[in-house]
Amino acid sequence: METKEKSHINKGVALAIAWIIVDIILQLSHKKLENWVVFLQGGIIVIGVIVSLVIYKMKAEKTITFSNSFGYGFQVCAVAVCIMFIYSLLSIYVFSSDYPNEMYLQSIENALKQQKLSNSSLDSQKEVALKVIRIGIISAMVMTSLGAGLVGALIGSIIPKKTTI
Repeated sequence: METKEKSHINKGVALAIAWIIVDIILQLSHKKLENWVVFLQGGIIVIGVIVSLVIYKMKAEKTITFSNSFGYGFQVCAVAVCIMFIYSLLSIYVFSSDYPNEMYLQSIENALKQQKLSNSSLDSQKEVALKVIRIGIISAMVMTSLGAGLVGALIGSIIPKKTTI
């Protein structure tokens, strides 16, 4: 019986570790709330999936179709997103539970600047707002990561296999 190579798992784990390291650096430097962070993390996923597809095509002994290549790239992305989902849950609820509070305070400051809220309604809505922020963080991470992985899989799949270096 032939055993299948599970290299997409190894590449997905490596991609998730790179994303987690960048996330920890951003948390320690207090830059996680910056607007450019989404593009940085999406770029890591796109580049990671493309690189994994190039390596996959270089090691392949037979001709690889577009669908096989795309499927492999999306598998790499799916493994990385599953690990990042678990890390995000742990990060929000255990490691850095002050991050949703920082987002809440930033949104309060923005709302007060635009005069859309009164001070009396802020305290009564805090717990509901924090729950919505936590769910939003996790769902945004999953959806943007899958979208970036999809883009990376599409780009990596159209890169031709090089026979000579």
